[in-house]
Amino acid sequence: MSGDYGLCWSPGTSRIPHGDGWLVHTPDGEFLELEPEPGREHVLRRLLTDPPTNAEADAETRELLAALGEHGLVRAATPPRQARVGLTGQGPLRAAVARLLADDGAQVVPLADTQTRQLREVDLLVACAEQLPDRLWCELDERCAELGLPWHRAHGEGRRYFVGPLTDGPTTARYGDLRLRRLAASQNPEELHALWAWLDAGNEPTPHHDPAGATLAAALLVADIRAWREGRTPPGRNVQFGVDTEDGEVRRHPVLPIPADLMREAP
Repeated sequence: MSGDYGLCWSPGTSRIPHGDGWLVHTPDGEFLELEPEPGREHVLRRLLTDPPTNAEADAETRELLAALGEHGLVRAATPPRQARVGLTGQGPLRAAVARLLADDGAQVVPLADTQTRQLREVDLLVACAEQLPDRLWCELDERCAELGLPWHRAHGEGRRYFVGPLTDGPTTARYGDLRLRRLAASQNPEELHALWAWLDAGNEPTPHHDPAGATLAAALLVADIRAWREGRTPPGRNVQFGVDTEDGEVRRHPVLPIPADLMREAP
């Protein structure tokens, strides 16, 4: 009996004939050896050569599919949600994000501004900046929260690009949470305030952004949006990534939401 499980092989999975059975090379580079039970060779062969959605839906096949799922080798084959992704910002970072979003099949909506009327026309917002626009993003953070609009962001700072965290629900970290945690962790919060105010006034430091870094940062951002569209947990939820191509590093910084009234910025 044929059945449709709504599953597909995880990207990067290889199925290799080996002896009387098969080797499955996982996306993480490990090997899983599968040997068919007597009389079940055709079922295993069909399962491993065709998508799992075409496998026979008996109890043993479902058990095997469950085991493969536990190893991360199969996953739901639901198509990505059709989402209008609003895009604002400038520079090579925005250009890289626009290109990768389009290649990924997202519907990109360029936004001239981020006023409420414009934001009501999209399902998710992406904001890109070559320098941190602190005042604008504080306002945008509140506006998106009021609308219940998910939003993602990336910006350049020094020689690095920073991505996220993605805000896609009331319990996920917002820009305001990241901002307060940066101030609390800084040994020079007054100087940090002075830098942000200087940038908000329209000043720009000497450019030191690697275009390759912009592309890498954009790829991390678009991977989050792809996971969001597919209903998976985005890697950048409650996480900020720092990309430094000069050092060859991608740093992962957890950012947890701050409970109400636990921490606030001093006047």
